[in-house]
Amino acid sequence: MNIKKSMIFILFFIIISGITTINATDNSNTTTEIESNTIEYPIVHNNTIQKENTIQEDNIITENKKEDIKNKIKPQISFKPVNTTIGNKINIKADFNKNATGNVAFKINKKTITKQTIKITNGTASYSYTIPSTWSAKNYNLSLSYSGNKEYNSTKTDTTLTLTKLPTIMTMKNITSKPGSTITLETQVINTLNQPIVNKTIGFKINGKTIGNAITNNNGKAILNYTIPSTYSVKEYNLTSVFGSDSRNSANITNAILKLNKLGTIILVQQITSDVKVNTTFIATIRDENNNPVLGSLSFKINSLNIGSQPIVNKTSTIKYTIPTSWLEKTVTITVTYLGTSKYKSSTANNTLIITNKVSSYVDPLKGSNNNNGEENTPYQTIKYALTKTNGTIYLKEGIYKESNITLDKSVNIYGTNQENTIIEKSMENSYLFNIILKTVTIKNLTIRNFTSILEEISPIKNTGSLTLNRVTMENNKAEEGGAIYNIGAINIVNSNFKNNIVTNEGGAIYNEGTLKISDSNFINNKAVFNFEFEGDGGAIYNDEGIIIITNSIFKNNYALNRGGAISNDDGNITITYSKFLNNQADIDGACIENDGFMEVRTSTFSNNKAQSRAGSIENNEIMNIAKCVFINNTASYRGGAITNWDTLTISESNFINNNATNEGGAIENRYNLTVVNSNFSYNKATNEGGAIYNINILNITNSNIINNVASIGNAISTNKLPYIEDNWWNSNSPNWNVLLNNVIYKPNRWITK
Repeated sequence: MNIKKSMIFILFFIIISGITTINATDNSNTTTEIESNTIEYPIVHNNTIQKENTIQEDNIITENKKEDIKNKIKPQISFKPVNTTIGNKINIKADFNKNATGNVAFKINKKTITKQTIKITNGTASYSYTIPSTWSAKNYNLSLSYSGNKEYNSTKTDTTLTLTKLPTIMTMKNITSKPGSTITLETQVINTLNQPIVNKTIGFKINGKTIGNAITNNNGKAILNYTIPSTYSVKEYNLTSVFGSDSRNSANITNAILKLNKLGTIILVQQITSDVKVNTTFIATIRDENNNPVLGSLSFKINSLNIGSQPIVNKTSTIKYTIPTSWLEKTVTITVTYLGTSKYKSSTANNTLIITNKVSSYVDPLKGSNNNNGEENTPYQTIKYALTKTNGTIYLKEGIYKESNITLDKSVNIYGTNQENTIIEKSMENSYLFNIILKTVTIKNLTIRNFTSILEEISPIKNTGSLTLNRVTMENNKAEEGGAIYNIGAINIVNSNFKNNIVTNEGGAIYNEGTLKISDSNFINNKAVFNFEFEGDGGAIYNDEGIIIITNSIFKNNYALNRGGAISNDDGNITITYSKFLNNQADIDGACIENDGFMEVRTSTFSNNKAQSRAGSIENNEIMNIAKCVFINNTASYRGGAITNWDTLTISESNFINNNATNEGGAIENRYNLTVVNSNFSYNKATNEGGAIYNINILNITNSNIINNVASIGNAISTNKLPYIEDNWWNSNSPNWNVLLNNVIYKPNRWITK
């Protein structure tokens, strides 16, 4: 009985103790606990915990059975900072206690990046994520949310995601050129994702000195045209292009080599006719291939005799030498040599010295006779006969001479009494006046008129020698090419007039294949028209691969049925200074000038010229430089009221005023590469687009005034490409870009204010 009572007591004690333990557990869990954003809800029934659910953010729910419930602890988490580059694929990793289980969600700057629940496996949660290529390089908050389990509380922690800028790749090619030449520098910038760096400024340097900037295009390319100073030495220079970084792409520098070679030199030796015992001046000119002066000296030889060296001054070197009597009636060779320098190549040229016993004669068409002796009081009657008797100078009395088909195969001077009353006309149809064959001839103070020819290369004057025209008028002449002159040699024209000459092909007044220098002269009412075979280019002058220098001259009322109302340049080299182009016209393009070679125009005026299609003044198809010029009141019936550019054109310190295009480009139509600096565009008008400029390619305008221009669309500029138009005055401190610019995506960041 005692044993039985003892067992009952022990059993009762055990039951009481168990109930007490359950109550203790019950009491500890009836309190709602919030820790680390985790809310736990214990469910109690008859002092027995049936089930416990843990609800966390990100919709992660875990379920613990009653037998698993015990006091939870905070997990240990290793969540290290991540450093990477924009666009890279990264592995986000968090290490937990080895026995940790549950789910994890990752966020960047509070935005969930995981597309599915990430489970912890072997104490690790990881997720692969590709950084968007559009993100900027900076620090981001990288965080995780852990769901917790039966042992560990749910929790959150964070670290730093550091994005660095994308490395960039720059390329630039080596360039070989010469001092004074224009080069094109091109660099391309892309990042390591092979994305072009677009609309960013690239700086270009030569030997560390900045030479200019350019904006990258849609291919990441920046292009800068640069004229190498003629003072540069012949050697290698370091080319550098610099990209200064942006929010995504890192800065970079690349280098290339600019190699400058020696400039070629060109010598022209003047043919000389002289007498024995005369201290004769020998003249040679030299220039580099860019038509710039050359430094140094020239050495002169007559046959094998060295007569000395003289310095070069203004492209010219002269030396005097007295002709010995023993050389009478002989033709000898003048040889001129330039030895070259570190900058210039050597060169040699020669010509002939004709030695005669000088004789002068006189001619009078009214009182003269070919039976006379040619003295002043007993003159000859005809020029052709006088030439058979004269080795020096022929003086022409006033009157009208009837002459044709004279061959000048010796050097001679032909001087009229005055320009107005000493006149030479044709003596027969389809004839020429003078055919100068490799000799030196000077003609002055006379008029040549009314010659006609339908034969090829037959003009009133054909020259293969060295011809000087001084105070000569050539008018009312007609030919197929070169209405007045066909030149293959060298001509110097001074104080002369070309009026009312006409061709059925090219070169209303002059057709030039040689060297032509014109100063203080006038070209008026000359024409190049159509003959059902040829088109009619160059109303006054047609230059066929020759060299022309024009200064202080006037081109007025000239006309071309096709192109180049005044001048057409075909693969030649032309320099024009201090000249005027007035009221010229072309039925197609280029009312004044059509350039298919190299041309430089400075300090000249273009006024009231008209093209029926494009280019109211100038059409450029090759390379052209314009400086300090005025374009006013010019008109094109289609595009380019003053200028149409198809290749490379540089304009500086010039004025475009009141020019007009019926369609686009009141002042300029640009179709390739145009650079404008320090210039003015005002009161120009286009009926459709681009009151000042219509652009469909590369356009760079800086430090210029663009004001009061008018068009239906884009009062100032209409473009199909991205132009560079910074640092200009737009006639307002707050320009209305919607009115001024058409189709310009990126408006100017900088402009001049007043």
